[in-house]
Order: sequence, then C-alpha cells, then structure tokens
Amino acid sequence: MLTLSLAIVAGFLIGPWLGIVVDRIYDREQLAPVHRCQICREPVAGSSLIPVWSWASRCSVTPSHNRWRYPTVDIGTAASFGLLGYHFGDSWQLVPFMFAFAILVVAAVFDAETHLLLDILTFPLMALVAFGVLVLSTPNDWSGGISSALAGGATAGLLLFVPHLIYPQGMGFGDVKLAPTLGMLVGWTTVSTRDAVVLAFYSTLLGLIIGGVIGLVLQKVRSGALIGQPPQWLHHNDLEEDEHELFVRELPFGPFLIVGALVAILASSLILSPA
Repeated sequence: MLTLSLAIVAGFLIGPWLGIVVDRIYDREQLAPVHRCQICREPVAGSSLIPVWSWASRCSVTPSHNRWRYPTVDIGTAASFGLLGYHFGDSWQLVPFMFAFAILVVAAVFDAETHLLLDILTFPLMALVAFGVLVLSTPNDWSGGISSALAGGATAGLLLFVPHLIYPQGMGFGDVKLAPTLGMLVGWTTVSTRDAVVLAFYSTLLGLIIGGVIGLVLQKVRSGALIGQPPQWLHHNDLEEDEHELFVRELPFGPFLIVGALVAILASSLILSPA
C-alpha cells in the first residue's frame, strides 16, 4: 500500500512538468515552469506546478483556451504510476516502468492532440527501454527477460508494420515506430519468450480494439462529423488545406496502443493463465 501511495504521489508531482514537455516539445523549446494557452501560446493564470489545478486556469487573450491537456497529463501520470505500483509492488521493475510510462503519457497526449508521434519521443524511448533491459535484467536475476523483451518488441513491431505496408493510410508509421517499445515493455514482464510473444499480441490487439470501438462510438455519436479539430498552430504550420478534413476525421491510435500495453502488463497473469 505504501508503494502504491508513493507511486501515485510521484505521478502527481511529475505530471505538471510532463504537461510542460507536451507544450514545448514540438518546437524544441526550453522548458519553463509556466503553462501556456494551447491556442495563442500566452501564459495562463494560476500556478502551473500544482497538479490538476491547471483546470481552473484561464487565458486572458484567448477565452476559448482548451484546458484539458494539463490535468489529463497529471491524472494520466498518477493513474499509470499507481497501477504500476499496485502491479509491481516493491519489485525493481517498478522504477524503469514508471520512467517509461512517464514518456508514454507525453506521447499519448501529444498524439491525441496533434495526431503525431514525434521521433524525438519514440526513438530515444526505444533506445532507453532497450538499454534498461540489457543493463538491469542480469544483475536482478532476470536474464531471461532480455530475450523475452526482444521477442515482444519484434512481435509488436511486425503486427503493426505489416498492416502499414498493406494500407498506410489506416496505420500511421508513427504507431509502427512506437510498437516495438511497447512490445519490449510487455515482454520484459516475463522470462518466457513464448509468453512474451503472447503478451505482445494481446497488447497490440487490445489497443486496436479499444481504439476501433471508441472511433466507432465517436462517429456514431457525432453522426460522422469531425472527431477532433487540429490545434490552431499545427493547422497553420503543417497542414495543407486538403489535409485538414483527413485530420479531423482520423483517430490517432498511439494512445490506445499505450493503454493496451498497460492493460496487458496489469493482466499478464490472467492472459497467461491456463484456460
């Protein structure tokens, strides 16, 4: 219970900083402890480092300031840390998994907002996870986890790379680049290569199912209308006029793949239990 509580507190403390990373990472800006409006980029009122309190923030320049990003990062980080703390307890794996999911929260929120999974997130995270697997496994009597993590990464990568080759418009390459990292994380929870492949399969399948169902619900509720408007700054900088309609109708799968990986980790014993 103490580990769970400490993990949740750590998530709430780190969350506001991760929200700042989400805001600054696209233009590679220097981090500063100030939340900004998601439209005009002006600082918003209120203390930026108090978890969830940013929901009460207001932009004096742009009244329509969308306030969901920062509290979503705070709550998402605390929730994922808490679930990982409940699952791993005092295990040595808790810290590297929390570190990885801190970056994944940034990737999920940024992808939900912009439909982009930036290489500056996916590639360094892949390298860090691979480094952690190679360096931490053997000293912690988890040497079998190295081959399991690699098997999980290869499985998840192939499961998304093939659909991307067949239908690139349906599966973005950013999702393909994220998949091996998620597969490695899921596979690292076991020392069995076979179990790692099974978990990576379920992780990817869960993410696709969750994303597909939510996409269908959104289309049904909104009668085929727009799923989401692009941020004003992204529309002006990166989207051609003919790409705008595609943007507002597509559903980013990155957040759902990340949720699928988290669910597979938490339910690994259930997934791998004999029928």
